[in-house]
Amino acid sequence: MAKRKRKKQRKSPFSGIFPWQRNADVDLQTALAQADDMIAAGNAQGAIALLEPLLSIHSNQADLHYYLGYAHAKAGDAWGALSGYEWALDLSKDSDYWLPLAALYLQVELRASALRAHRQVIKHRLDTPDMNEIRLIIEMLEVEVASGIG
Repeated sequence: MAKRKRKKQRKSPFSGIFPWQRNADVDLQTALAQADDMIAAGNAQGAIALLEPLLSIHSNQADLHYYLGYAHAKAGDAWGALSGYEWALDLSKDSDYWLPLAALYLQVELRASALRAHRQVIKHRLDTPDMNEIRLIIEMLEVEVASGIG
């Protein structure tokens, strides 16, 4: 599962007007950077342990959900990864999340969801090594979904 480049987060005009909000924003960015380093070092479980408690404060932060999804994927937990990426997509509407979702839906054999995600990859022309492979996967999934396999 490839890691996407972290985008600069847009902030609300009201973000950070209270001192505790400024500290929370800095703490979240610091935690995300630490989690990124932990994942790169092969400690995905440590990254999950670091990030999960932050959900109670930053539940509406797409980047937090993305990094949790990424950490779960690296830890081999496809269902946890799906949850993180789906939350990130819902919160940010960032089409870049469709590619990892497409791969994860295939991995857990949710063929109808995989079909939808692969179609979104084509629709948004996401950067992928082989769009022809994506098209072939779509054709295969269309047959399987139509025949009731998934």
